[in-house]
Amino acid sequence: MTGHSDTGRQLLEQSRSALRQNDRRSARRLAQMAVGADPQLREAWEIMAELSTGSARQAYLERVEQLTPVAKITKADLKSITPSSRIDHEKKEGKYF
Repeated sequence: MTGHSDTGRQLLEQSRSALRQNDRRSARRLAQMAVGADPQLREAWEIMAELSTGSARQAYLERVEQLTPVAKITKADLKSITPSSRIDHEKKEGKYF
């Protein structure tokens, strides 16, 4: 699997380079090849979305969303969110009299 990942990353870098040179056709083709080698390369999907329109763009953006990690909330974070802390914050913001 590492071979696919290395190949995908190389193709992604070539895609970035083509994009910097405003060679949109090559950038898109190389990004497509990159995700063919490693479907987990979020940035390659982003490049394809940037260079596409319509339903293809939407499909690529949905894949980007699937690959974007969601922030994890810890129990400590949840404990720090209390009704009284929210009310205190809203009082400071002028939402309560």
